[in-house]
Amino acid sequence: MAAPQDLNSGKLQLTLMPGYLRSIRIDRSNDDQTHAGRIAAFQNKFPTRSNDLLNLRDLEQGLENLKCLPTAEADLQIVPVEREPNQSDVVVQWR
Repeated sequence: MAAPQDLNSGKLQLTLMPGYLRSIRIDRSNDDQTHAGRIAAFQNKFPTRSNDLLNLRDLEQGLENLKCLPTAEADLQIVPVEREPNQSDVVVQWR
């Protein structure tokens, strides 16, 4: 985050705020075509849990784990949680 400041000094001060994972969920909007509801032990594919620090490498590993399944095509989005500035949901789109 950047607070209001005078940049004429040539310095920019940023505040780094850690982000936390609230949940990992499947996008069920296309369930009839993707059969995403059939994914067994979905949460076990990701090496991270709710309230962990948001770690991009853990999310990439989970995505790789999902793609190891035959005929699997998945992608993910990190979505900010409204009214909780340090929280994000991960939404997996199954194709």
